[in-house]
Amino acid sequence: MGRPVPSPPAPTYLVHPLDGLLDWHGEVMSSVPWVTTAPELVEKIVAVMLSRENERAHRIRASKGDGGLDIVVPTGPKLPGPVTDYQVKYFATNLSGNQKAQIEHSLLSARDTHLDPASGFTIDLWLLTLPLDQTREQSEWLASLATTHEIPFPVEWRGLSFLDGLAAKYGDVVDYYLSDGRVRLESSIKDLRGLVGLPDGSDPGHLLLPADVYEPLSNLFLALNRDDPHYRYEYELTAMPPPPVFRPGLVASASRTEGGVCITVHIIARYELATVDVPVPISIQIDPSTMDETTKEALDNFLKYGSPVELSDGVVSHGEIGLPAGLGWAGPIAGVRIGAATSPTMPGGNVRWCILPPGQGLAAPIAEVLIHGDPPTSGPAGGTRVTGQDGSGLVRAQILIDGAPPNVTTTFSFTPADPTEFVGLPVQQVLPVLRFAAAWHEPNRLMFAPEHGPLIVDTEQPISTPPELRQWVLRYSEGLALISERTGTPIGMPDLTNVNADDYNTVRAIAELLQGGSVAVPAAGQVLMVAAEEVERYEAQAPVARTYPYPLMLTIAGASVPLPEAELRLPEARLVRATGAVADEHGQVPLTIVPVGDSPAIVVLAP
Repeated sequence: MGRPVPSPPAPTYLVHPLDGLLDWHGEVMSSVPWVTTAPELVEKIVAVMLSRENERAHRIRASKGDGGLDIVVPTGPKLPGPVTDYQVKYFATNLSGNQKAQIEHSLLSARDTHLDPASGFTIDLWLLTLPLDQTREQSEWLASLATTHEIPFPVEWRGLSFLDGLAAKYGDVVDYYLSDGRVRLESSIKDLRGLVGLPDGSDPGHLLLPADVYEPLSNLFLALNRDDPHYRYEYELTAMPPPPVFRPGLVASASRTEGGVCITVHIIARYELATVDVPVPISIQIDPSTMDETTKEALDNFLKYGSPVELSDGVVSHGEIGLPAGLGWAGPIAGVRIGAATSPTMPGGNVRWCILPPGQGLAAPIAEVLIHGDPPTSGPAGGTRVTGQDGSGLVRAQILIDGAPPNVTTTFSFTPADPTEFVGLPVQQVLPVLRFAAAWHEPNRLMFAPEHGPLIVDTEQPISTPPELRQWVLRYSEGLALISERTGTPIGMPDLTNVNADDYNTVRAIAELLQGGSVAVPAAGQVLMVAAEEVERYEAQAPVARTYPYPLMLTIAGASVPLPEAELRLPEARLVRATGAVADEHGQVPLTIVPVGDSPAIVVLAP
């Protein structure tokens, strides 16, 4: 029966790939006629039940090169890596010689995969999984296989009792594939009015309260999630469409607003490979003439690399979205937001991006940043995109991979944050980013390393398109970091647009002094305050080398930084009272220093 197309306003869809799973246990009890069920359907049912039981289960596509891996559950953080391997067979009666040969072949292939470092897989446990409980003879036969072929991992049998247990736990899966669960799912979505059971308002003495909707909404939730073994449905009622929130397992969110009420249904996968078993096809019509350059670039990057894209009303005119449970749409669409096309088997990771000096071979990095990588994305055109940022969020890194072997092109890019985002952050947090940006230029080289480990050989890449970074910004920031370290004073990055030449020179000079160096200043024009009664004596003295206290002062973003005492060391010089100079309120008279010769005055830290 056809479903009438709802009247405008058209819904807005948030479509997002799988990135996790929320658990749900079915309550429908079903037995499985394993012997009479088609072999391919047996394997399908077992695969879905194992995926529901093990949220991160991944299926290796059957082929001559599957390496003896069937349904694998990672026992480590990612794939490839260590796994439990469920080898699923449909054999439901006593094993024939041919069936035993198939099992032996799968076990040997799994052994070879385990022993091959290039595969990336190691098997922690190999489980022969089939709707047949083992006899003593079959148990001895399987153990003999493992011993004879020197299998380096445990080998066990998971038989009829195990699968019947899963079928009892996930009866909705069996019901969906073998009974009328699919039809009941489609009809139950359309016939939920009677479940609500809200007071009809006929009783004038009863005011409808929020508490009155708890039980009806709970009933509605349970009904929505009773029959579908692949997806779970959550809903919310709001006045306006809710902002998109990406949650584990989210496949899509469909919102429809009518009569001042927005109803949003979130479609969540029960396991990572639900969209493989029941795909969500999307077809949309796009009008390129309505897109600005930013939208065109975002769409191009989605098609190439699977990066996120948002298409607003006007850009998308019509579409068909095959969401489950009758929540799809065919007709006008107000907008589509497609999330990053990631794979649950390819999580992100931490990688050090290291810049090496010119030359060949390994060397100590000039600068490096630790990039927290997002999961890679892949587009319909075959490209791959890897992005990430450092812990401070001040730098974004991106890798774009185009083409197919042997014609693969890889582009690396690095983008520091705008300097306005640095303001107020601890200077020690900003400095690594600035150093990395300053070193990002030819003929330096880029190499990669794990978070804890040495540089990876053969990862060298050329560097091009350096970011725009003025060198004075790096030197000024290095000076601030050193002053903060030596004085024990936290210093936040100031607004660099307000830093002038005098500010820069002051910071660099104080940093030099704190490292034990000296700073030359012009001797002429320096002023010494002396008591009025001592003026004549100073003026009468012959030229001599002199040392006087020299106060250091530094203010960053309105805050004074405490600094140690310094002194001014003068070459031979005379003290002369300037014409018209008089004593101040403290009885001090300014005497001008007149050097003998061209030697400058020197400022150093006081001993």
